[in-house]
Amino acid sequence: MKHILISVSVLASIILISVIVSCRNNVESYEDFFKKGKTEFYNQNYEAAIELFSQTVKIMPKHSGAYAYRGDSYFKCGKISKALIDYDNSLKYNPKYVRALYGKATVKFYIGDYLNSIIDLNKTIAANKNHLDAHNKRGLAKFQIGDFYGALEDFEQLIKLDSTFAEAYYNKAITLFELSDTAEACLYLYRANYYGFKDSLYLDKKICSKYWKSFVKN
Repeated sequence: MKHILISVSVLASIILISVIVSCRNNVESYEDFFKKGKTEFYNQNYEAAIELFSQTVKIMPKHSGAYAYRGDSYFKCGKISKALIDYDNSLKYNPKYVRALYGKATVKFYIGDYLNSIIDLNKTIAANKNHLDAHNKRGLAKFQIGDFYGALEDFEQLIKLDSTFAEAYYNKAITLFELSDTAEACLYLYRANYYGFKDSLYLDKKICSKYWKSFVKN
């Protein structure tokens, strides 16, 4: 009887150890899937990334990062509705997760929902005040709804954060053109070109060259 009890005890210990090892393997597996998913994502293999992030949340259903990255992957594949669902799931588990906030804002911008994009960009910047792309996109969204002075504030703030951010100079120039401030706009186009934003060359030649010539004549 004593031997039977010992055998049962040993068997129970083996089962317990197996369960612990299995749990540990699961923990390692979801981290493994997530890392592999990010590798595929940055290699632009978005379908493969989606599958790996899906495996991650299957094991760890509250993995905010996996939802956000899968949302990015869905967006890259043009699956807008699925992307938004994933961003919302990510934010459910981590309301201040910058990647999900910015991703959601980007999708809203892409579909032309500029007002809601601005709301999500406000949250992104509140979570990370130095988020360059968020400042830039918020400026563009404000431009789209006709808030040109608000757009200028964002582009100016972006330039303060990074004085070499060429697109900020270009976007500020375009906004200044809308406000009929041609002289200032041309100066910012020149700076955009200086920092490597080649799209500025066309407007510089088309508008600013003529403007400066007429300015000199007068």
